[in-house]
Amino acid sequence: MFAAAPTIALATLVLTMHKHGSAYVATEARSMVAGAIAFFAYACVVSFVLMRWRPKALTTAIALLPLWFATAAALWAVWLRR
Repeated sequence: MFAAAPTIALATLVLTMHKHGSAYVATEARSMVAGAIAFFAYACVVSFVLMRWRPKALTTAIALLPLWFATAAALWAVWLRR
């Protein structure tokens, strides 16, 4: 599923370009990059916690979801908000 995400993102950007123009696509692309950075931070922390303390994977993944949301919100506030 994650392997298809870049292809779908590019297709979405191409379709959006035809409908809304380049300025809108630039905003969408920056938002996608911010989401990817937030997911990477979340995945790194989840991996660290799972390797260090060996808790249950589902519990750890759910418990750390606020980290993903907080990182995305912080990136939005610093980088994307206008």
